[in-house]
Amino acid sequence: MSKAQVDLLFEASSAVLFAVIESEYCMKGSPVMVPEWVMPTCEPSCPCQMDSELVQEASNFLLRMGMLQVSDGGYLHTNF
Repeated sequence: MSKAQVDLLFEASSAVLFAVIESEYCMKGSPVMVPEWVMPTCEPSCPCQMDSELVQEASNFLLRMGMLQVSDGGYLHTNF
């Protein structure tokens, strides 16, 4: 992978992760504990504006890294 492709994958991964965190917050109605090392230095992009294949690849990357899990209902959730 080129540096540009890696940068794009990590941008998409950040976008997916924070979309999942936001949805967990909305569903629980309470704050979601996020480790400090995960916090971005700037506002993450929105995955809705990205290529769907890139978003899927980013989701798979986060699953392999153990940062996300798939619930019994088939939804992504954080694994912190």
